[in-house]
Amino acid sequence: MKRLHIDRIQLHLKGVEARTAEAAARLLGPALAARLAAPAASQSLEPAQGPLRLTARPDAEQLSRAVAERLSGQVRAQLANLQTSKKSAD
Repeated sequence: MKRLHIDRIQLHLKGVEARTAEAAARLLGPALAARLAAPAASQSLEPAQGPLRLTARPDAEQLSRAVAERLSGQVRAQLANLQTSKKSAD
């Protein structure tokens, strides 16, 4: 995958301080890029459901990594579905 454009991500960060949420949002792009660049074999293709379980007061890096991990699973699952439907259309 060479390029991925995500128009918008909407997150509900209940109980996270505003400064932490803002810092995590800035770190999310690089964290997601790193996660998607990692070998897929080490990651699940099943999209995760439900809320993330984090420590009571996560720091911005921990929060961005956790969100990136969740998003990368969903992106990989969508790409796998697209590839499967493309093969069956051929």
